[in-house]
Amino acid sequence: MLFASLPHFLGRRHCAQLKNTCQASFSACRSAAWDPAVHVALKEVIQFLGASRCVELGRVCRSWEEEFTNVNGKQEIHHVQDDESMHKTLLRLVGAPEFNNKSCFEAEDEVFSLLKSMRPAQRQMCLLKPCTYTGDPVAIQNMISKLEPHSKMPDGTIKAVFHPCVEREKSLLLAPRAIHYAVITSSERLVRMLIGAASQERVLDDMMQNTSKPENIPAVTPLFLAVLLGHEDIVDALRSTNDTPNKTDLRAAARLEQAGLWGAVQARMTSLGLGAFSERMSFGMQEMREKKLSLRNSVRAALRACNSPQTHI
Repeated sequence: MLFASLPHFLGRRHCAQLKNTCQASFSACRSAAWDPAVHVALKEVIQFLGASRCVELGRVCRSWEEEFTNVNGKQEIHHVQDDESMHKTLLRLVGAPEFNNKSCFEAEDEVFSLLKSMRPAQRQMCLLKPCTYTGDPVAIQNMISKLEPHSKMPDGTIKAVFHPCVEREKSLLLAPRAIHYAVITSSERLVRMLIGAASQERVLDDMMQNTSKPENIPAVTPLFLAVLLGHEDIVDALRSTNDTPNKTDLRAAARLEQAGLWGAVQARMTSLGLGAFSERMSFGMQEMREKKLSLRNSVRAALRACNSPQTHI
């Protein structure tokens, strides 16, 4: 296999890290220039790339399938059995609680192995259950300070969206799921892996916050979060999973508009090819304003009717 073909399996942004991720059998490559014409032994490529990057290869070549089965069978088996421990392990691997994934390569293979070891019900739970969250103002400020270094928007954007309110129900809590952590840390392959797992378990719409079930904690969609915090390849990975903002997205946009930052967010959405999503958000915000105005007028009319002299006759 030619080194030149490895970027297809590693992803664009990981190619620069090739020499740093070579294992012992490729130690000689670390000090040498990366020669695209160098051949890699078939048996060593799976060890080099990691099992999570070789699934497709096993479907196109019998030799690959045999080697993949042998190597994958030797993968570390997660002995965590209970649901809660499984969930905590998945969140830790994708960057919880610090929104910091130190090694995407290692995390990808570990998440791949963990998801594969789960029962279907466990996978559904782990994909949908958010990290433990709190509405405590100090905890929210701490979260904002951790998110701001990842922001792709002007200073103050993250604070404008998530700043705590005196009335707790008016605060926008992130309540991050595994997919949110993968978006925030800009881990493209983890995002795609989680999307694939959710699609297989038929919970993709729930994971992407496209539904408004009573048991779901309101949160921004991963796509809108990617606009604020993710790289372009993260947006590309999420583009087909959602084309309509949810109510929490609209509330976040209203906060940005009030802070004078909505124009910058719209401009980034347009540059990312999300013009239609931006238009739907603007339309949704207009509907929210009209409903508030209608409600305010109705309350005023009711108050005037109560204070009318005829009411006391």
